[in-house]
Amino acid sequence: MQRNPGGRKCGRLSPQRPFPHAREGLRRRPETPLPADRKTMRAHSPLKKVNVSLVCFTCNDHALLCRNLSALPGWSLLPREIIVVDDASEEAFTPPPELLNAPGLPPLKIIRTPRNLGYAAAKNLGLHAASSRFLLSMDADISPCPRWLELCLPAAARPETGLVSGPIIADCGGHLFGSYMTLTYSFNTEVRGRVKFIPGAVWLMRRSVWQELGGYDGFSGNAGEDDYLCRQLTARGLELRVEPEARAFERRPMTRLHMARRGWKWHGASVYQALRAGRGLEEAINVLLYSLRPRILRSRRANPLFLYYDLLYLTYALLDLLANAARPTEKTACSHCAGAAVDPVQIKDAAASSSPLPLLLSSFQPWLKKFPALARALTADLTALGFSCAEDFILKKPPCPPHPGLNIEHALNFAFDQVALNTLELNLKEILAD
Repeated sequence: MQRNPGGRKCGRLSPQRPFPHAREGLRRRPETPLPADRKTMRAHSPLKKVNVSLVCFTCNDHALLCRNLSALPGWSLLPREIIVVDDASEEAFTPPPELLNAPGLPPLKIIRTPRNLGYAAAKNLGLHAASSRFLLSMDADISPCPRWLELCLPAAARPETGLVSGPIIADCGGHLFGSYMTLTYSFNTEVRGRVKFIPGAVWLMRRSVWQELGGYDGFSGNAGEDDYLCRQLTARGLELRVEPEARAFERRPMTRLHMARRGWKWHGASVYQALRAGRGLEEAINVLLYSLRPRILRSRRANPLFLYYDLLYLTYALLDLLANAARPTEKTACSHCAGAAVDPVQIKDAAASSSPLPLLLSSFQPWLKKFPALARALTADLTALGFSCAEDFILKKPPCPPHPGLNIEHALNFAFDQVALNTLELNLKEILAD
């Protein structure tokens, strides 16, 4: 007999009898093959519901919303209530048949507004109608990972937490512009724990906190309600937290023109806030340039071709500021956000005024003179965005001489040097193929 380190006797193992203490004649139960994936496994077991209201929103985004709601049976935890706010879409929202017939899912409550309330007000309406302990707000184009709710729920239940979410990855395809969108419009991908801001695309919070805040009742705009909510929560000492494994994907077909319009709709709200506070146009321009600097530098490091999309966005934003400078009664709302038509005559009138913005834009022509293909491409995109006056600033002789202190080349030379512009000029075919 052998002795083990503890001193007890034990028998020698033999190849014929690998488990000497097993009873004779005991056979293993035949193995049942495991399901091919987790979704199949969950199909054989009841779906677990939690005290959460899922609130979604659509305004002519029915296809995106149906795609993401159809993925609900694959979630590890399910909400007990689903509310969809249809903000006066052209066609009324109809839930997908597979969602209506899915076993274990709660029925959908659809709230259709008689007129378009706008993004923030529609969200507010749906979230106030929810009845569960927790509120899960999700945009139509958001696809959360199956365990998103399971991962975020424990943090949302803590009394010190105000809002919980995870990384949001922009997914617009695998082409050059899609890679730019992933780099530029993904949020909280490299952080965890406490953060300063959580986008409104998808988040979880306790309904008691929402009710205490009054939701978006105190918010008057149509964009920037997520910033408003985050500021209200942090002012009350509540934490905004990111769970790094709770990834969600923002999947929406997008072009560079859509990016400029859509991005400026949200970004412009913070820039125009400087004007609403009574500050001058020069300060609004500085806010814009300062806020874009990290984004432009990030693009240059990742792929120099991305700089074209930043240049398009910046020029579009500057022209929108100029369009608003030409409207004394509408200075606090960006023209494209409000859906107003841009009058080139008004823009030319503003160019003749003492406003610093036309002086800044007038330096585009000498700056891009050495890169005619790039100038033509930029002009064509801006014209498609509604600014036919861009030709005056970029291709033709500028309506006023550039001011040395407000020179676009000087303002952007940290990233758009001659080498960078030449690279864009030589690669326009790839850049414009989105």
